[in-house]
Amino acid sequence: MKENVKVSSEILDSVREHVKKTKQTVGGFYDLAAESFLSAGLNPSEAVYGFAAWLTTRKEITKMGSSCDCAPIVELVDKFCKENKLPAVRDWYHKKLKHPKP
Repeated sequence: MKENVKVSSEILDSVREHVKKTKQTVGGFYDLAAESFLSAGLNPSEAVYGFAAWLTTRKEITKMGSSCDCAPIVELVDKFCKENKLPAVRDWYHKKLKHPKP
C-alpha cells in the first residue's frame, strides 16, 4: 500500500510539473466536474474508455507502470483532455479516486 501511495504521489508531482511547464491551470475552475464532462458530450466513464480506446489505436506503443517515466502518459492525457474540451484536474482529485486492488 505504501508503494501505491508513493507512486501516486510521484504521479501527482509529475502532473504538477507538467502543469507548470505548460502553463495550465489546475483546480478551482470546475466545481461541478460532472457538468463540465456532460457539456463536452461525455460522462466521466466515457472519457476514460475513450482515452483507453484511443491509446489502442495509436501506432506508437505507450508503456505504463511503476518502472516507467510517467511524463509521456501525462502528455497524452493532456492532449486527449484538450481535444475533448474536458476540464482541468483539480488539486485534490487524487483524494477522491479509488484504485482497484491488484
